[in-house]
Amino acid sequence: MIESHGNSLNDLPGIVKTSYSDPNDIKCYMKVGLWPSEEALIDKFLDPGISILDIGCGAGRTSIALAKKGYCVVGIDLVPEMIEAAKYQAHFENEELDFKVMDITAIELSKKSFQSALFLFNGFENIFGKWNREKALKNVWEILEPGSYFIITFRSGLAIGKRTIAWLLVLFEYVLFRLIMRKNWEFGDKLWKGEYYHYINPFRFRKIVRAIGFEIIYFNSSNNLDKGKEATFFTNFSSDIALFFVLKKPGKRLS
Repeated sequence: MIESHGNSLNDLPGIVKTSYSDPNDIKCYMKVGLWPSEEALIDKFLDPGISILDIGCGAGRTSIALAKKGYCVVGIDLVPEMIEAAKYQAHFENEELDFKVMDITAIELSKKSFQSALFLFNGFENIFGKWNREKALKNVWEILEPGSYFIITFRSGLAIGKRTIAWLLVLFEYVLFRLIMRKNWEFGDKLWKGEYYHYINPFRFRKIVRAIGFEIIYFNSSNNLDKGKEATFFTNFSSDIALFFVLKKPGKRLS
């Protein structure tokens, strides 16, 4: 499992990049359209026609759907094969938008150059290392204009229920890789079928984004959004496909 796709445990970013360049994985992402929960929050918080940075855009599922709604979209992804698939789909859909191969932890975009940003589905979970995840969030802060919104989703790392076995595997891997093999491994890191992800603690996430300077405007789970329900304290422990956070960079928008 550790050596799958030709990458070693010492190259977890390489594992992520290689696993998502697999043609079979790309086919799974060859779909255009927003989830109802995504569309509900985008329509609520993002003004029509503004510029959006779609982080971890994959094969263009959200980017192309947003372009169809009239937004000015730039989609970035770490995986060149995903970007090529996104460009192909955009051409097929007769939509003109910009796709770039880019790592959000080493971003090459001007400061205050976007009026909103999205990091949807499980992309944030694929970033290895808490320092890199924090760097990604700080980079989003830098590229956003004041007064802009940032919508990010990830699965709750505290969803015990049906993930009890997964948590036991996380504990086993932590003991094996960090304590025995002395690797740079965090509790919550997980390797599964050649893919890496990190279970995100929503309470820790709140502390990090507030320390950066973001305001937390909205929080809920995908299932609650679909059913029109409000979040409660227990939503933090939801096993839904995604938790939604809407963050805001304080200040007055420049444009």
